[in-house]
Amino acid sequence: MTKKENNPVWAGLFTRTILQRGKDYYQKGKAKKIVGTKEGYSITVRGSRNYKVEVYTDEHGWYEGVSCTCPYAQEGNYCKHMAAAFYLMDAQFVDFSEMMGKCWKKIRIMKPLL
Repeated sequence: MTKKENNPVWAGLFTRTILQRGKDYYQKGKAKKIVGTKEGYSITVRGSRNYKVEVYTDEHGWYEGVSCTCPYAQEGNYCKHMAAAFYLMDAQFVDFSEMMGKCWKKIRIMKPLL
């Protein structure tokens, strides 16, 4: 995310309310470190309890899906924990917004790998 942008390119995945709640979680430090996995990345986000957000990539490193263990995401929604995780990835990965800009409309909600 560049300094000029008000919203990151992937913000269109979220409702305005969910995006703001996710940003608040990120700014309060509730999104913890990013861990690389064989499927992509895992981020723990502290809500009413710890929720696990998984960001899935394909064999070429393109983002293709996201999941969260919270009840709201389990109903098939993009949640504030996902938004907080995306803000963290945006801050730590130089090319995150650029890569998401090319594929964010194809990102789908997936079931968590438990």
